[in-house]
Amino acid sequence: MKTSLLPAIALCGIASTSHAEGLAKTRDGLFLAFGLGIGYGSMSTEATIPTSFTTTTDMEMTNSGLTNSFDFRIGGTVAQDLALHATLVGDAIGGPETELKIGGRTKTVDAFNSVGFSMLGVGATKYFTPADAFVSASAGIATFQVEDTSESSSKIKDRGFALQGKVGKEWWISPNWALGVAGVVNWAYVSPSDETDKYLSAGVQFSATSW
Repeated sequence: MKTSLLPAIALCGIASTSHAEGLAKTRDGLFLAFGLGIGYGSMSTEATIPTSFTTTTDMEMTNSGLTNSFDFRIGGTVAQDLALHATLVGDAIGGPETELKIGGRTKTVDAFNSVGFSMLGVGATKYFTPADAFVSASAGIATFQVEDTSESSSKIKDRGFALQGKVGKEWWISPNWALGVAGVVNWAYVSPSDETDKYLSAGVQFSATSW
């Protein structure tokens, strides 16, 4: 009797393992993803400034340096391995090197503690099995913020436009959670009445995703 039970027990074990593996490869329902990383970026500003009551001159300023970035995506699946989501992005350059060009003269100044932007938008993330690779793209409204060396923070009141793109890979650590790494590019643009600001960064992010 014991001998005859062994094949049945083995079959049950194989079936249970297959069922667990199936759960680990299923992406559906609620989608949550958190990303945190570092990179390199720059924020450029172009403006026309007055030099007297009747004359103006062009001013160009570039802030560049290492960046810290994060994103949070929440949504749900609309098809197998495809999620639509709201996206929150933050990206900032800490202690940037500031290059200022006015009237053809260029100099380096210590002007800011940080410059950056945040984005609230929508996007889509597509996975490719069995490699567990993914691509993600989001677009939304951007808000720029700077903090000068006197630690006075200010926001550019006008809202701009931002994009985020990611390409990466994940590894399952449980039936509902995966850890991953991705290359990420963030871009933002705003043009108030008196200036134009552009932000561009590229880097690597580590992520945690739940389904």
